[in-house]
Formats: sequence, C-alpha cells, structure tokens
Amino acid sequence: MRWSFSGTRVGAEPFLPAGSRAAVIAVLALGTLFSQAPPASGEDGKAVLVIGLYEIDKSNAGTDDLPSKDKIPSLATILRGAVLFREILTVEYDKEFNHEFHQGNDLWTFSGTLLPPEEGVYALDLFYRHSVSDADGEPIPQQQTRSTIVLKPGQPSVVSGLRAARENARMLRSLISTEMWVQLNVFYNRVLALQPYDLAEERLARTCAMIKDGCEAHAGITAGTFYRDEAWNFYELGRAIECADQTTRLIDAKFVTLGGYGDTPEAVIDASQWVAVLRSAASFQAFRRHHPHGLRPAEIAAFLYSDWRLPRSVAHCLGVIEHNLTELRRQYHLKGTAAALEHLDGLRDDLQADQVRALIRKGGLDDFNDWLQRGLIDLANLIGRSFFGHAPAQQQTQSV
Repeated sequence: MRWSFSGTRVGAEPFLPAGSRAAVIAVLALGTLFSQAPPASGEDGKAVLVIGLYEIDKSNAGTDDLPSKDKIPSLATILRGAVLFREILTVEYDKEFNHEFHQGNDLWTFSGTLLPPEEGVYALDLFYRHSVSDADGEPIPQQQTRSTIVLKPGQPSVVSGLRAARENARMLRSLISTEMWVQLNVFYNRVLALQPYDLAEERLARTCAMIKDGCEAHAGITAGTFYRDEAWNFYELGRAIECADQTTRLIDAKFVTLGGYGDTPEAVIDASQWVAVLRSAASFQAFRRHHPHGLRPAEIAAFLYSDWRLPRSVAHCLGVIEHNLTELRRQYHLKGTAAALEHLDGLRDDLQADQVRALIRKGGLDDFNDWLQRGLIDLANLIGRSFFGHAPAQQQTQSV
C-alpha cells in the first residue's frame, strides 16, 4: 500500500474486524503521535517514522470516524482506543526498512520505503504482516514454512541449493563460461539479500517470479555459452535426472491432494488447481495444444509422464539421458555407459501413456512413483560409480 501526505499523519489501514471493535494500523511520519507541527527531516537524508498499532472502539466512535481504505480516522478517534504499541524508527529516504515487534504471542513485521518530499508531499510504501508466535516469541511452524523453504541455510532450501551450485561452479570455473559464472553470482547474491518480509503475502509472487526468472536465465545462458564437449554431456545428464525426479514428485504430491484418482463424483476436479499444476511444470500451453478441451487428471498425468515432446516430461528427460550417455560412448570413447543404458531401458518400458492411465484407474500411481523415483536414484548412482568412482550407496551410508 502507498500513502502520500504533507502533514504528520500518514494514514490508517483497518484489519481484523470483529464485533464492535476493529484494529487499525496508524502510521505517523516525521513527527510524533501528538505533534501537528510541520514535518522535520533528520540529518543526512534520514527521517523519523512513528508506527503504532491502535484499537478503536467502534461503539464509542461516530460513523464518520470508522476506518476505511480511503478514509483516515481522526486523531481523536485513535486516542479513544487503546495504544497497543508504538515504535519510533529512523529511516533513510529511498532505502527499504524492516522492523519486527513482538506483542505477547503476536509478531508484527513492518517494511517499506519512505520517498523524499516533492513540493512538501511525502510518499510512503508500507507493508505489514501479522503472525502468531509461540511462548518463546518465535513464529509458529506454519509461519516458518516459507522462510525454511527459501532462506534457511543448512536445509534443502533455495539459498542452500544456490550456495551448493555456486561452490560446484567455483571448482569447475575453468570449464564453465564466464557468462554462466557471472549470472550465477548475481543470482546468488540477490537471493541471499532476501528478507523474511519478502515472503509476505503481498510480495510472495514477486519473489517467486524473481527466483524462477533467475533459474531460467541460467539455463538459457548455459545453453547459449557452454562449450559442447563431454562437460556439457555430464551437465545435461544431471539436469535431466533432476528434472525427471521433480516432475514425478509434483505429480505424487498433487494427485492425492487434488483427488485425481477415479472419475467418481467424490473426486472433485478443481480446474484452477490443475491449471496451477501444469503451470508449475511450465506445461499448460503445451497441454492445451495437445488437449484443447477439458482437464482430466489422468490425461494431465499421462502428459507429464509420457509425452516425449514436452521438455519437462519424464519421457523427454529419459530421452535426453539416453542421448548424452550414447554421446559419451561414441564421441569420447568413455566406457561404463552399458549398465546405465540398460537400467534406463527398464525405466522407459513402463512409461507408455496407456499404461499410466491404467495405473491411475487401478489407484496404483503411488507405487509407480516410488518405483520411478528409486529408479532415478539408482541411475544417478550408476553414473557416479561408472565415471567418477563413487562408492555404492550402501557403502557411503555406512561410512558416514
């Protein structure tokens, strides 16, 4: 939300309406709650912001005093209610600020940017988030999910994945292109600079789009600049195995959640959710070209498993793996591909679209997914043992 103002009081935003009471955020800039003097900026391009949470008693306030998106409650109305907290911040113009405040088991997060005055008018972009915390003041697990998935180091998060990719790229610096290295560093630093408030509801779509664009930019730069020797073949092997595995996991998670089994009335099909599944695999437009009408779960699963023309499908990824293993054997005379190619043939035999539809009718997709994911893990282990001398998975586990 953005407020433009020329005096002390910026505005108020209602939320959590309940009964005769309503809570509002009243934001006061460049002054204090009781000051109606002209705003005065601090030194060195800094200003003072006063952010408060107030509770207004609607039963004691006139109709004209009730908060709304386009009407700021009067100062007298605010003062009739209880002051829950008031925080004074020193911020710099044009620089984003972030502040957290604990009130009992509630966690309030404020972030935003204050723009310098133009002809005496200021502008403030303000975002706020409220979450419930536990007795120690930490957000409850449901509130931590986004931060854990994206930001938490040492976990299978976006930050950890990028850090591992960057370290691998550092070790292979002489093999990858300069453009790949530069883009990966810029992308890593952008993600590393993310804060918890970047995952708030109003910013989540923008943050996810930034991460997705960074991944796609890296894939495009790699395809356009990576020298086509055996290093490229191994890169493609890793990318294809990972892509196939993630597609199976997407189907595995969503098929049960969205009730994709059977055609009974109980298996309610939410078209928007199935569209989201296809978009998650960047496959909605391609699916519509192949299936112009309808969104049958069985057809979606068969499309993501079996259509070799779809770059994110399991069948296409297995074709890429076969091509690159064959290239390593024919072009570079590398031995050790026979076991991996034989294992690959066993995986591809059961990926026909009719077989997938039959599995769905029988409710056997869970077992099929488990088998396929284990097969991809075994394939990666075979390649690791054949070309890089990796120990068998059981020996590695015992040595840890």
